Amino acid sequence: MNPHKAGGGANAEDLITECARCDETVKHLTGVQMTKGQVWDRVKELPVQGKRHVLAWMKADLRPLSPAEKVWGMYRQLPAAVREELEGDLVSVLKS
Repeated sequence: MNPHKAGGGANAEDLITECARCDETVKHLTGVQMTKGQVWDRVKELPVQGKRHVLAWMKADLRPLSPAEKVWGMYRQLPAAVREELEGDLVSVLKS
């Protein structure tokens, strides 16, 4: 791990620890650390309600997850074969 490649330091706040499974799903998101300006550009593109949501999350220092998002996180932690099985179960439930 080289935190300096992303413009960070070796400080605890610059480091993120992820297991191999979690890292695999977000690898495309963690290649380069975004700058304040890059994030601000995206904030400005949000509709007013989106800006309000982000501000509330900033003030609370967390983003509450919906029940569906929590289930998605649990699902993504399962092995691939089990995920396929669970997907099939859900398809069956929705068809009935």
